[in-house]
Amino acid sequence: MATREMPAREVAELLLQLPQGCRVSRAVGGAWAWTDEVVAQLSHSHLVRQIWWVHTGKKGSAPEAPQPPKGWLVEKQEKAKAAADWKKRAAAWKRDNAAMVAAQQTE
Repeated sequence: MATREMPAREVAELLLQLPQGCRVSRAVGGAWAWTDEVVAQLSHSHLVRQIWWVHTGKKGSAPEAPQPPKGWLVEKQEKAKAAADWKKRAAAWKRDNAAMVAAQQTE
């Protein structure tokens, strides 16, 4: 089977044609990670919980609507950003402490 390189535009057009709930959509996360059936089931169960909450005297906080999942790609990017932030903070702490130690040694 022959392979060829595809321009980014063609790849984007192919990705846009993928259905909701496909593996790529679940990896990215967000509203497209759920199929229409899942959205219908979740909205129905949320409505039932809200009705039950109202009929039981509105005790406690109202049930929250289900949120679309974060995909593993998004989680991976957030973890990488958090690690980079920690590295920056550690470098700044080392820099600040090195100046403080040097100032104490000169006294």
